[in-house]
Amino acid sequence: MSRQIFSSLQTRLALLIFLAFTPLAGLIFLTSLELRHHEATMTKADALRIARLANLYQEQLVEDMYQTVLAVAQVAAVQKREAGPCNAFLASLTKKSNNFASFVVADPQGNLFCSSFPMTQTINVADRAWFQKTLQKRDFSASDYILGRGIEKFLLPTAYPIYNAKNELLAVVSTGLDLSWLNKFAQRIELPPEATLTIVDDQGTLLARYPSLDQSTKQKLPDDAAIRAMLATQDENTAELMSLSGGPRIYAFKKITSSWSSHKFFIRVGLSTNLAYQTLNKALLLNLGGLGLLACLGIVLAWLGVNFMVLHPTTKLLRLAKRLAKGDFKARSGLTKKAGASELEQLTLAFDRMAEALAAREIELKKAEAQYRALVEQIPAVIYTANLEKETSQVVISYISPQVTSLTGHTVAECLAETDLLAWVCAEDRPRIQAEMTRLFSAQRGSWALEYRILAKDQQFVWVRNEANLLCTATGQPNLVQGTLTDITERKQAQRVIELQAAALRDLSTPIMQISDNAILLPMIGAIDSHRAKQMMELALSEIEKRRIKVIIIDITGVSVVDSQVANALIQTTQAIKLLGACAVLTGIRSEVAQSIIALGIDLNSIVVHSTLQNGIAYALKQQKK
Repeated sequence: MSRQIFSSLQTRLALLIFLAFTPLAGLIFLTSLELRHHEATMTKADALRIARLANLYQEQLVEDMYQTVLAVAQVAAVQKREAGPCNAFLASLTKKSNNFASFVVADPQGNLFCSSFPMTQTINVADRAWFQKTLQKRDFSASDYILGRGIEKFLLPTAYPIYNAKNELLAVVSTGLDLSWLNKFAQRIELPPEATLTIVDDQGTLLARYPSLDQSTKQKLPDDAAIRAMLATQDENTAELMSLSGGPRIYAFKKITSSWSSHKFFIRVGLSTNLAYQTLNKALLLNLGGLGLLACLGIVLAWLGVNFMVLHPTTKLLRLAKRLAKGDFKARSGLTKKAGASELEQLTLAFDRMAEALAAREIELKKAEAQYRALVEQIPAVIYTANLEKETSQVVISYISPQVTSLTGHTVAECLAETDLLAWVCAEDRPRIQAEMTRLFSAQRGSWALEYRILAKDQQFVWVRNEANLLCTATGQPNLVQGTLTDITERKQAQRVIELQAAALRDLSTPIMQISDNAILLPMIGAIDSHRAKQMMELALSEIEKRRIKVIIIDITGVSVVDSQVANALIQTTQAIKLLGACAVLTGIRSEVAQSIIALGIDLNSIVVHSTLQNGIAYALKQQKK
């Protein structure tokens, strides 16, 4: 009974899964994630609470500045513009006011006449936004954060105008909120370690930071995820993002409440997740460590069970598979079919049946290959198969029929060993063939036929016609070429002989005869087609330029038929001769030719015509004497 239970592969796999502790590990991770989520929510709430407190703290400081500048405006030394007492008063007030950067008093033109810090030169603040805004509003006002003149640090400027009984502007009292209040606020509420507190404008410019940095110049913060999330905040928001240092941090963003600026300013609180998750990480490591010890014990038990229940029959099956992979199709497991066989035993028997089928298939394949080779080797043409190498972009022969030896003198082994087949192509044909092959491969054409010369082993060139098909992969990339090479040397030699004979006939059909120093005779014999008419024109014009001919006689006594094509050719030739300054004379028009010209309605009035060649020569000699 127990043998039947453990003979099932499903039962064995179920036992291995039972020994695994994946569900328990998943439960531990899930619980840890839930706790982390809860801790992150609490940390975000703490960060947002800090941002709100900072915003309220600044609102209170702005209110304090309003009360302070209102009191300064009532001081007699300020209203009377007494620089000495006014400077001393403002300096003393600055020392007592830790959150105020400095105090200044400007006349209606914006020139400072009183300040809490020494002035070595005249300072004009008429261009400052807070000064202009105060004159426009005629009441207490605050402007955007600026870099203060004379103190070289960022501050929030506020101002209050002083008017006399006649409602005339006497002066403008101004002070600035020193952004170092951020550090005092952070120390007062005792921020957690590695926490940061910053004030940033809507352009991403850092105005103040805790822990403090150099605030004498503007610092543009990098465009990271935290900055983008902050600038998209309408009022307040929280997020857990990666910091520039690479670690995760929890951020809270709070838009600073202000009715005094058209720009947006934000308070950003950043808290490290290391402290928030430290306890959770320790608990997770302890749980995973305990689970790991139990898993090790499970692995040992599983190893012993698998070695007994799975590895022994699997090893036997593996040896059988290796023998089959090496081509030993006679390999068999030796098992006999029986009732109640396990899945691995059934698989082993299936391997035996597969080996029998492969052995039969191998016999059939060898027979088919022998028949195919016999057929290929009897074909006069050379049959080849080539692979396309992606790394070198070369065509490498993988198979070529023995007929290549009779075609080129090279053996099959020499062809298979050659990696650059273009080296055997004639140097004159090589660039053309290489360019054509590159174009065909890039265009992925299905087939082609190319004719070129290759260098045989006896150093003689052989003309071949390469007809091939390009095979591509499933993705459309070319990877295989199958084709034939046919010897066309005799055909090419015959074509060459025909071309030479045709050229000789063309030369004989249009001879040039010298009559005198300035006159030549061009006799036309036989039929005239478009090609011969073009040749006649080119020959006549060439002779006129080369010999400086004044008269050229075109004799058509030997032309049997004159149709519209011949007549047009004659007319075009005589017109071209006239353009070169020579005279064309047409002779030898027989009666039947004259009747054909009249019937076709061809006008030869623009051409000098004589009935016989003798009259034409006499005319040419007469023209030469003039």
